[in-house]
Amino acid sequence: MAEKQVPVSIVTGALGAGKTTLLNHILTENHGIRIGVIVNEFGDVGVDADLIEASEDDVIELPNGCVCCTVRGDLIGAVGKTLERDVEYVLVETSGMAEPGPVANTFLAPELPVIRQRAKLDGIITIVDAEHFADALAQGDTAVQQVAAADVVLLNKADLVPERALALVEERIRAISPRTYIFRTVRARAPLNILLATGRFDIDRWLREGRDAREEHAHAEGFMAVAISQERPLRLDAVSDLVRAIPPDIFRAKGILNIGNYADPSPGKDMRMVLQKVGRRIETTFARAWKPSEEHSSRIVLIGKGIDREEWQRRLDACVLGDHLAAE
Repeated sequence: MAEKQVPVSIVTGALGAGKTTLLNHILTENHGIRIGVIVNEFGDVGVDADLIEASEDDVIELPNGCVCCTVRGDLIGAVGKTLERDVEYVLVETSGMAEPGPVANTFLAPELPVIRQRAKLDGIITIVDAEHFADALAQGDTAVQQVAAADVVLLNKADLVPERALALVEERIRAISPRTYIFRTVRARAPLNILLATGRFDIDRWLREGRDAREEHAHAEGFMAVAISQERPLRLDAVSDLVRAIPPDIFRAKGILNIGNYADPSPGKDMRMVLQKVGRRIETTFARAWKPSEEHSSRIVLIGKGIDREEWQRRLDACVLGDHLAAE
């Protein structure tokens, strides 16, 4: 008897487009499907796995590279490990610097018969940031390839730009891929019936366009990922100043911050803050409390050009709760 194939969707899009937000939307919906998640980050320290609202057993993180090239071998191992967990669906979130083509080809490669027998590519979901799509296109060919490969494009953050601007972005998307289905979203919320088990992936079209042969690409020139961290609780006012000081050439920042509780500084009373920065837009939220299994520490990943890690580490260290009192 043939083994049942597990459907796989690839979630791709530029830095900060809303890929993790989409995953959280899917994972928290009441669909009753056991979903395994593989998440890749550009840099040796990641935070995306901690931003995903799923069981720790259902998420495999692939840091330190681009899933479409430098860590592709790790992707193959992660797929096998995920399938061993008796999941019913697999989501692969690429880094914002990755092209989806080589990732898709992992599930089509004849030299990987075990994966071909057990997993079936269901579709490629590309998230486009309506506010920053022009910036993504200017950074290199990756954004074009993400759209060109898409079976469905979620035009995200549609609430942040006027209608005329949205229409222009849609025109640019259709110029790249006329066949692609476009759905406008706010906070990446889209009906599950256009995301999962759609069967949109067309292997004949994939082969006809020659995407099975595209295995290499150039990352956005000069981009780097820098991670900074701090074990002690932080002052909220100092963190606010730090976040506002992040310059435009650090295009993307994301992190989890441990904010000390002024009213009750006893252990375990600190708060968990999530930081998201894309371009000039910054968002900080206290979405939930710390889980008992989580380490109460702060980690920020900065992605951009010419980042001085030591300088930003010093700035983060200066936010430690209590240090300002000792200095006074």
